[in-house]
Amino acid sequence: EEEAGRETEVATVIWRLVRRRRRRGRHKLRVVCVGHDERATALASALDDLEARAEGADHGDASACDVLVIAEECGAWASGKVAVARGGVAATAPGLRAPSAFRGPEFVAVAVGEWRLFRRRMVVADSVGCPPWGPAGEAEHDRAESITAFTREEKEESPDADDDDDEGRAGAILRAKGVVVVPEFCSAAAVEALGTVALSQFEGCRSALLSKHGVDLLRPGENGREVRSYRELASREDFRCDVRLEDLRRTHLVDLDAARRVAGAASSSRDDFSREEVDLRRGNFGRWNFDDGGPEAPRPLPTVAGAGAVVALPGAGEQALHADAAHLFDHVTLPGHYYQLFIPACDAPDAGQTAFVLGTHDLATCAALLDDPDRPRALKRRLVRPRLQTGDALIFDARILHFGLPNRSRDTRRPLLYWNLHLPWFKGDPKNWDQRRSVFSETLVLDDRREEDELEDHRE
Repeated sequence: EEEAGRETEVATVIWRLVRRRRRRGRHKLRVVCVGHDERATALASALDDLEARAEGADHGDASACDVLVIAEECGAWASGKVAVARGGVAATAPGLRAPSAFRGPEFVAVAVGEWRLFRRRMVVADSVGCPPWGPAGEAEHDRAESITAFTREEKEESPDADDDDDEGRAGAILRAKGVVVVPEFCSAAAVEALGTVALSQFEGCRSALLSKHGVDLLRPGENGREVRSYRELASREDFRCDVRLEDLRRTHLVDLDAARRVAGAASSSRDDFSREEVDLRRGNFGRWNFDDGGPEAPRPLPTVAGAGAVVALPGAGEQALHADAAHLFDHVTLPGHYYQLFIPACDAPDAGQTAFVLGTHDLATCAALLDDPDRPRALKRRLVRPRLQTGDALIFDARILHFGLPNRSRDTRRPLLYWNLHLPWFKGDPKNWDQRRSVFSETLVLDDRREEDELEDHRE
């Protein structure tokens, strides 16, 4: 009974560690056991009692493993060929040597009695580094995980009454931190397909620029010709271009409605209104205008207003620290009105992704950071460079300070898919595009986008 009690305690700790681990569409956990001694059997039984689903021994394929119980020495596991789902846990029985795969930054060790648990982080920070930023340390890995939340395609009954890993939780993180990472937001195959489309569009624009305008994106500044902004492509800086992909606004491969709901939850001031605040809200009588439904109607979700891909070529440097949008007022931080959805279509470690300075979507926080006499150190304390895998998504408040990381690969073109999400009344900044110029024409072209079309887009 004492032994069984220990295994029940271990199972309870494991359950608490993995309850944020929810695959979209199901909540049951998959438990894989390596070895079948009494301790492993007792632990699997205790997990089963906690609504987990024990799958038994499976040495061949543990790729969907949420909990890995290792009760015997096994060369395959010890050599690092352990497949534990992100957010999952590996448990090694007393007296066993932990596989080397659990010693890296991706795993966090937890001791429970004589059992050793290794929780796999849901997301880690950049492990490559580039001056002046070195590889991420433990604190930055923790910050990366603190801005992570799973979402599910469908609401479903959960055995854990406290489970809040949904769009509301993601929205709360986005509202507080200025950025949220959503692992497994869409399928890797879908992202790879969209990334191929983005690179194809980029190559078409690059070839047209070279043949019709004499501008070579692979040799910036050659012959004194600089890259302009066009209706199809805009230059951010050398070796980094923004490619317009309007068809992405209507793609069925990405759950844009889920992203809109997360951004919508963040743009609400909060849900726990006091009685006095509810009464004040009822005074917003102007919401009867424009079919807005009146003061007590739900707020409209953000609109998908634009889409494209930022393509960083080998040699692209680190971007300057910047924000994509200004605050509406200089003296008060209002709830967000403009968000960006990022989905990297390349997860090569040396190709770079995006860095953020947490909390700087808040006026006071950003001002204090910029006024700090030791600004580099203050910035580093808030810096996070989340390393997203293919299929992960990231949503951020456009007011947060951030910068693109360099592409230090030899030959990888890195496409970063993006969607602009903003409240229906806000008109996005058109500064990146010149509607009069086309990469496919040597003469100015007419802008055939009418204001009525834009208004219709906002209504959608």
